[in-house]
Amino acid sequence: MTGGAFLRGEFSAPRLLDSFEKQCLAAILPFLEGEVRPAADRIEACEDGLLERLLRQAGELGLLGGAIPEELGGIALTRTLIARFCEETARACPSFAIPFNVHTGVAILPLLWFGSEAQKTHWLPKLATGEAIGAFALSEPGAGSDALGLSCRATQTDEGWRLSGQKLWITNAGFADLFTVFAKVDGEHLTAFLVEKNTPGLSRGKDEKKLGLKGSSTAALFLDNALIPHAAVLGEVGKGHKAALFPLNVGRLNIGAAALGMAKEALALARAHASTRKQFGQPLDRFEIIADKLARMTQKVAAAESVIYRTAALLDRFPGGSLAAGEEFAIECAIAKVFCTEVLDFVADEALQIHGGLGFSEEVPIARLYRDARIFRIFEGTNEINRLTIATQLHKRLITGRIPPLLAWHPLQDSLSALEAAPKSQLQAIALADAAIALYVEGAKKP
Repeated sequence: MTGGAFLRGEFSAPRLLDSFEKQCLAAILPFLEGEVRPAADRIEACEDGLLERLLRQAGELGLLGGAIPEELGGIALTRTLIARFCEETARACPSFAIPFNVHTGVAILPLLWFGSEAQKTHWLPKLATGEAIGAFALSEPGAGSDALGLSCRATQTDEGWRLSGQKLWITNAGFADLFTVFAKVDGEHLTAFLVEKNTPGLSRGKDEKKLGLKGSSTAALFLDNALIPHAAVLGEVGKGHKAALFPLNVGRLNIGAAALGMAKEALALARAHASTRKQFGQPLDRFEIIADKLARMTQKVAAAESVIYRTAALLDRFPGGSLAAGEEFAIECAIAKVFCTEVLDFVADEALQIHGGLGFSEEVPIARLYRDARIFRIFEGTNEINRLTIATQLHKRLITGRIPPLLAWHPLQDSLSALEAAPKSQLQAIALADAAIALYVEGAKKP
């Protein structure tokens, strides 16, 4: 099956986990329930060294090498199981899940896909075991959604490369051992570099005080003529856009899976509260309006689950590895991210509403989950950017013949025609994206 096949009504079935995958899942769940979930309050309070210790402990258990081949110290998991890991870690503690997902995803994939043999042999076994923790340094004060509009500069000298600039919102910055840093050579050629934590000229800011995910380490990086070896270039000079953007394809699927886990947790909290909290002499879930809320929340979570695992199955069944699969199904991964993060937004909001005034208190877990949920529609590309990506990719693939032309009666035809009549209209592009999301979700819900 190829990318965009859902336009023809073709949908992949979710994969069942095989015996090895079940063993891997059996390894992570006791760690999450026994170590991470009980420590959630301490993680939230930013207990010194706790998050780093838990990440490195996950590495010792073999849980950080899911994307890494066995010959390089990893366990080469399927995208289905990686998505399940993302779901379960986020359900246990989002402030642990995002550092975990960044390390196992965008911090490792550029090196895995574009690194030299020497770079991969040196770093990937360490990243798999937690001996080294990774970070992905793309965003800057002036380059957020405009991810490639960087001002960080790289200059080649006889000694090596000199990097100067600032990076912002870097997850794991407080304790990472290896940073994938993006800078422009000669102010033009975007290039990726591997930068070690003790590099002269590299310094880190204090952890940001955030609305949610308070326990995760998010800080700025400052590069003041930071000197790195010639061999620190990741991939080719001027080809850094590949290392920057390609990992985000599968990263968006992972974020969608994490949102699914949080939505499931919010739903469970809402159900538990509604079954025990009594008003007017009966539990809340006996009232029609609350029962209706819980039913709609359940329906949306079920749809999100179908979207995630049908999309993961598409990637698993596509030949050529996760890089090729992520590019082939970039539209589907973006849809999964947008839909599932918006399901999370709805479910978390309704779950807090069901808690009533108690939900506004930090004494109950739904308050923290509500705060943590908000960032999910912003990172890994805002949902607005992802919608534009969906529309742009669909249109590009249609006009190049990569996707067969739509028939006149097709449910996307009107939106496509409107965009072609006003090709610079972002609103028309978003309308096309929303039509595609609706089609994909409805198809994914079918048996």
